[in-house]
Amino acid sequence: MQKEKNEFEIIRHPRIEHLNVFFVNLIKRTTHLHGDLELCYIMRGKLRIRIKTRDFTACPGSLLLFNFSEPHSLNRIEGSPVLLTIQISKSFFKESFPDFENILFLTNEVLNGLTPEARSEIVAELYDLTENYFGSRFGFELKVLSKVYSLVYAVFQTTPYKLIDKEDLLKEKERQIRLAVISEYIRNHLGEKITLQETAASVGLSSNYFSHFFRDNFNITFQEYISDLRFEKAVKLISRTNLKILDISLECGFSDTKYMNQAFRRNCGQLPKEYRRNLKEKSDERGTEERVNGHTTQYIYRKSDEISGLIKRLKDLAKLF
Repeated sequence: MQKEKNEFEIIRHPRIEHLNVFFVNLIKRTTHLHGDLELCYIMRGKLRIRIKTRDFTACPGSLLLFNFSEPHSLNRIEGSPVLLTIQISKSFFKESFPDFENILFLTNEVLNGLTPEARSEIVAELYDLTENYFGSRFGFELKVLSKVYSLVYAVFQTTPYKLIDKEDLLKEKERQIRLAVISEYIRNHLGEKITLQETAASVGLSSNYFSHFFRDNFNITFQEYISDLRFEKAVKLISRTNLKILDISLECGFSDTKYMNQAFRRNCGQLPKEYRRNLKEKSDERGTEERVNGHTTQYIYRKSDEISGLIKRLKDLAKLF
């Protein structure tokens, strides 16, 4: 089977260039990073968030912000989490606000400490942006663009940030390149035995420095990260192929099927065979397959009636504060 080459998560902008908006029912999203600024509004469910050295719980009504190329993970704690996700690329403000890509927000929780009125205004901006994005009326692009500016401006007014100077910017780019090389190396060798020493050597670092660098950026150990990636690759193969469980286990680098079973019990509460059976039942029920890629196990809402219902729910949430 052909090996995947994934450095960062690939963000596509199908409707409007440099912008992506979608609703997602999330199970697990392992530590990853991408070039877009990401805003995630939790509409339902409870999630565990990991960002570098931070580890916290996010509840319904939370608005999460992930900086450009900031490693982060999201894992379901309870319920069936539904998120509105907005991803804005660095190029969005290239002409009008070139300093956009040099901004580092100092908190990942946008709405904390705000008055109910201020919270309501920001959620209303989220609703207006999303309703126009999916409405696709003639000229909707103009309305959406204006709403992106309004939303980002509101975030600037309520969220502490700093500008990264040139020296720190060079260090940041060096860090991102190093993370890309590490990510690519691990993914290209996922079906093999991967050691910390060999991975450290691939980026020219000592094992001790690499271990600290990895933990500081991903907030998990090297072995935990590999285990998560193997689990998610197994989910992908179970969802998209008819390969036998044993073959999938070997393809993903599990030395024994019992270790893959443990990974599925830990992340899904069920065995791989049960997961495949339940996935097929969900697929038949929803009329579409559960979306799975290299970084996440999730259901992205595509049907117009599902999206309309979620937009209505978002409108109701904007009135709660």
